[in-house]
Amino acid sequence: MKIDNKKKVAPILEIIYVVIAFLLIIGFFFSFIAEERFDPRIPNGVLLVIAFLILGYLYWLGHAIFFYDSSGEAITIKNQSFTPLPFLNKDEKLAEFPKRKIKRYSIKKIFPFKKKLKLTLHSNKSMSGKTSITYDISYLTGKEIRDLKISLSNIAKENARNEKRKNTIDKNKDNVNE
Repeated sequence: MKIDNKKKVAPILEIIYVVIAFLLIIGFFFSFIAEERFDPRIPNGVLLVIAFLILGYLYWLGHAIFFYDSSGEAITIKNQSFTPLPFLNKDEKLAEFPKRKIKRYSIKKIFPFKKKLKLTLHSNKSMSGKTSITYDISYLTGKEIRDLKISLSNIAKENARNEKRKNTIDKNKDNVNE
């Protein structure tokens, strides 16, 4: 299964960033250049504050672009930012690992509108035998999140069945060796 929200999210974010740019330009003009206020009821810096609040909220939501591909024996997940300003870009997250490594997953909803996917993977490198990876999925639609849950649930159930079979086979071998 493939999930890729770049084609849906990119045009919307481009419009939002253009609106923010206009707010910044108009706010800067009326706050610092224009001698008289456009409307005396509106304080001078309100447009600048609104633009920076919107930018801060988009930054808080996290990576906008999410790509998930579970076809084949491996899973590929990619999370990247979509901003016109390079200093606002967060690091791109890219992971590719075998399906058999997934132990469990969870989706957290954080107020308001922020969602995160947390994968727990089997790892030989850590002392506990597991490691966690977190991805931003705030920009996914409800249908995409349902599809992601179904795909990850099927993978986690299959891995649990395989682990149970493996443990049963190991116990039988131990009993035969005794």
